[in-house]
Amino acid sequence: NMSKTEAMWVGRFKGRAFKPLGVKWKNVIKITGVWFSYDNSLRQQLNFNHILEKMKNVCNLWKSRGLTYLGKTQLINTYLISKVNFITNMVPPSKDFIKNVEKIVFNFLWNGRTDKLKRNSVIAPISNGGLNVADLEYKWHVQNILWLKRYFCTPHHPWKNCILRIRIRIRIRIFIIVTYVHLTKTIVKQYLGTSSPMGLQVTCLTTINIKKILLNI
Repeated sequence: NMSKTEAMWVGRFKGRAFKPLGVKWKNVIKITGVWFSYDNSLRQQLNFNHILEKMKNVCNLWKSRGLTYLGKTQLINTYLISKVNFITNMVPPSKDFIKNVEKIVFNFLWNGRTDKLKRNSVIAPISNGGLNVADLEYKWHVQNILWLKRYFCTPHHPWKNCILRIRIRIRIRIFIIVTYVHLTKTIVKQYLGTSSPMGLQVTCLTTINIKKILLNI
């Protein structure tokens, strides 16, 4: 139904006044529950502001239930963080949004009081004396890396055509490689440690993937 179809110019055609095909041309468009806009601040507002309110409502619903710290951790990882995972997989969250989510999470965990433990300890696994609360920034960095892995290390899919058809695709691939390496090294250094077994494993996997990528340029 062309009368209900909406479209949006992207790339070098962004903001173009030409409106062909008889569809509704927009500067802001919603696709599978995610808002896209030329204005980054508007995109952040449309996608994330309502999520903060939903998180606050969930916390208000459960804060009087007398949950243990492990019970609160389960609720945070299951009900709070899951509300934002789909959108952050499509739209990178701003630093302000991450800070606001962390504020909601830790206020709920400590009943609005001062943190009783360092946050690095809280996000540590239970086996290491932590509570295993999800590390939001780390989690969303991993989502970015997984998209790069999907692009380079999985069979061809139609969504890859938008990158393959760009004339400067070699430069773009090199940029993506550098980004991939930077993100991976940052996560390994900050969260795993370059000398830890897991850190060494991730570093080795990164090296193997880079070799595969370079062969495909």
